[in-house]
Amino acid sequence: MRRRGLTLIELLLSLALLGSLCSLLTAWLVTTSRIVSEHSPRLKWQTAARTVLSLIEADLECGDFDARSQSNRHASRIEISDEGILRIQCRSNASNSSSGAVTHEYALDGPAGVLSLNIIAPGDSAAPFTRPLLDDVAGWLVTQDVETRTIAVGLESSSGLIVRRRFTWP
Repeated sequence: MRRRGLTLIELLLSLALLGSLCSLLTAWLVTTSRIVSEHSPRLKWQTAARTVLSLIEADLECGDFDARSQSNRHASRIEISDEGILRIQCRSNASNSSSGAVTHEYALDGPAGVLSLNIIAPGDSAAPFTRPLLDDVAGWLVTQDVETRTIAVGLESSSGLIVRRRFTWP
């Protein structure tokens, strides 16, 4: 007569195998969790830096609505100061702006390590609207080549992460 079921040895072997698999799975999950938590701040900073560069790109692509002549149309709306402040004249979607133009000023507050966007309306006596965009910035470099109509922007975090992009304006 044949018995149905498992013997005690078979049951113990299957429990030992299941315990080993659970132990390996737990070790894998702990290692994966540690790796994700170590790289999460770096990934968040890089994502935020790329978003800032996308904002700059959108400002450069907004068109040239106040061109006085074809030769100086881009030079009149893009300026880089000696302090590394990038100023781009853009269109405004605010209903109270009479000229339709605002200046977006991207500037790094060095000691604080915060890259900010200042929105300045021409002829407005009020203080500019300031919006912090990215913190933990150790370096900010902006260069412009008028001949090739390109602007290169680089951001560096205090941990050494670098995000760069080159823009060609229309």
